[in-house]
Amino acid sequence: MVINRIDEDTPASRARMKVGDQIVEYGGARIPGALADQVTAIHNALKPGDVLKLKVVDATGAERAVELVGLEQP
Repeated sequence: MVINRIDEDTPASRARMKVGDQIVEYGGARIPGALADQVTAIHNALKPGDVLKLKVVDATGAERAVELVGLEQP
């Protein structure tokens, strides 16, 4: 799944994810072709302090680990 939008002050922005990053792994499992609604559902289920471990590939083809941490909702 390619990231097409990142809102400010979200777990993704705090993890320095960028538009164009592609999520290729979730919790140690490769997820080629993950559907946007699946990843969105996982993200929306994060509770404050929960950690979601991902691997992403950026526009240059470099792969890196990312940890999203659930935030307190206003």
